[in-house]
Amino acid sequence: MKTKPLQILAAVCFVTVLLGAPLRAAIVTPIYAIAKLAPGSPANAYQFGVFDLDSPTGSPGSYQYAWTSLGSSSATPLANLALNPVTSQMYLQYNFNEYRTVSTGGVIGGASLGSMTTLFGMAFDNSGNLYGTDGPNWLTLDSSTGATLSSTAFSGFVYSQFGGGLAYAGDGDFYFGSSFPVSLFNITPAGLDTEVGNLSGTSYDGSMWNAMFSSGVNSYLLNEDRLYQVNLSDASLSLLGTITGLPADFASGFSGAVGIASAAPAPVPEPGTWAAAALLAGGAAFMRWRKRRVS
Repeated sequence: MKTKPLQILAAVCFVTVLLGAPLRAAIVTPIYAIAKLAPGSPANAYQFGVFDLDSPTGSPGSYQYAWTSLGSSSATPLANLALNPVTSQMYLQYNFNEYRTVSTGGVIGGASLGSMTTLFGMAFDNSGNLYGTDGPNWLTLDSSTGATLSSTAFSGFVYSQFGGGLAYAGDGDFYFGSSFPVSLFNITPAGLDTEVGNLSGTSYDGSMWNAMFSSGVNSYLLNEDRLYQVNLSDASLSLLGTITGLPADFASGFSGAVGIASAAPAPVPEPGTWAAAALLAGGAAFMRWRKRRVS
């Protein structure tokens, strides 16, 4: 009974260190994307991977987002990454005309679900309806096969070097980061297109690939290795930082990207935290043992 205060002290110290310690970072908002690699590298030209939108290092305007490659690189063109929010299944356009699944581990479905004509972008709305564009037309697509169900001609023409330009936003409309003209377009689900304005921001390069995606209420644009937040009202771009750790042969930019918003995981204490707590508990046990010997 004499050692009861020591046991209480050890428990209090353990909890105090545990709660006051730094917590290990974990991916809480994964952004999956397809990075374009330089031709002949060797012959593998596209790499699926992920970075964490909510855990950059550095400072605003020069944040660094660490890239992790997933699965094997592909010599076959990959583009137009899209996420069905109802089923949480991701899809991409494979070899320009095939609709295939892709897992969060980067494994691409071995068989085509169907042929598709969309090239410059595709995206799901919140209800799981799939849309896309081939440049002059707005396409309503079959979410199971990628086949075109209906087509509506745009008043203008939107273009991206190779896919990834389309994203669904929180206001219920779609937005397209066009490379020609270098502008942001608002597109309603019915296919009505309106040019919002010219894309402009620090270090933005209109000759490089654009890939748009949304996460939560915000919309973003990848331009080469740079990440921007997009102002949907005037097309201005706020530079957040760069994607780091990309393959050495990374080139041009990304041909598709999607954001998967998720709740923050339960915090995991750093190994040093456990060590400190163990030392406190061990010290208390040693004091108890020594007191017994003395008595």
